[in-house]
Amino acid sequence: MQEERQITSSELAQKVHSLSRSIQQAALLADWIEAARLVEDRAPLLTRLTGDQGDETLRIARCIQVIDESVLAMAASSKEELEAEYCAAMKRTSVTKHYHSIALL
Repeated sequence: MQEERQITSSELAQKVHSLSRSIQQAALLADWIEAARLVEDRAPLLTRLTGDQGDETLRIARCIQVIDESVLAMAASSKEELEAEYCAAMKRTSVTKHYHSIALL
């Protein structure tokens, strides 16, 4: 049986960064199911990052934070769009219901 090689903090940060970019890409495509799946894959790796990292790892961590902020902004925007579409659909339904009730008179 082969022993698994221990991953360095830099490699771990690179892996988390790669997953973060994939999450961002899924969000850009509004593929929220894929984004959520990737977030679940990334979560255990994020918990393994510690504060006592080198400069390169900290730089990558800052990039990950920027990516996460952009994904959160996209999610908020998509949520607002869905809410607006829902309200418009409910209004159309109400108007149609009112039209039908008048037509039956």
